[in-house]
Amino acid sequence: ALQLDGRYVDIGQDWAFMLAMVEVAKNPVVIAEKLYLYEPWGEGKGAQRARREETIGRIVAMAPLTGQEAATEEN
Repeated sequence: ALQLDGRYVDIGQDWAFMLAMVEVAKNPVVIAEKLYLYEPWGEGKGAQRARREETIGRIVAMAPLTGQEAATEEN
């Protein structure tokens, strides 16, 4: 879940982690109240923005993990 083309995601890593955690959560809960304001800075801005957006698109398009796949990947 953290790799594209056999290499670890090097930009947009937050999306790779976030989606994997949500997909294998046993008891997901929606929290309506804003708890955190994410302000991206540095990596992925400016000249890298298009590459970051393309990487995020590829991460979102990946097949979802299941609990069984996550357990298998840990071993």
